[in-house]
Amino acid sequence: MAVVRPENSYGSDYQDSRYGLSILDLSSDESISLVAQSEPIGVALVEDESNSYALALLAGSDTLLQVNLASPNAPAEVDLPAPPISIAAMPDGNFVITHNQSLGMVSILDPATLELQTMSNFAVTNLFEQKELPRTEGNQEAE
Repeated sequence: MAVVRPENSYGSDYQDSRYGLSILDLSSDESISLVAQSEPIGVALVEDESNSYALALLAGSDTLLQVNLASPNAPAEVDLPAPPISIAAMPDGNFVITHNQSLGMVSILDPATLELQTMSNFAVTNLFEQKELPRTEGNQEAE
């Protein structure tokens, strides 16, 4: 699985002028390239008992794509609550997706069911009355 970047902007070849995902079968040297609607900003791999999948986030899209690497032509789509920034694996097998929200938003994805749990608005503005954090005695000498 690889992210493919545009090779040219002249429009001579539709696929070469757009972002995409490329899947290479190492046993047969065959490859499949998928054209993405925008730049992939995060890709994670997950396996279950019978299949391998890629989870892909696209810039400006509120959708996560789950691509079955054995048959990638029909990816499953998962609606996200807001545009994503990144995706990362968690030790329990789930994935955390961060979103671009001013008061904080993260979603936890269960790759087996594609269900999301989203937490938001956990960041607090003006939590402290002071604009600057107080200095400790050891830091005052550095001034």
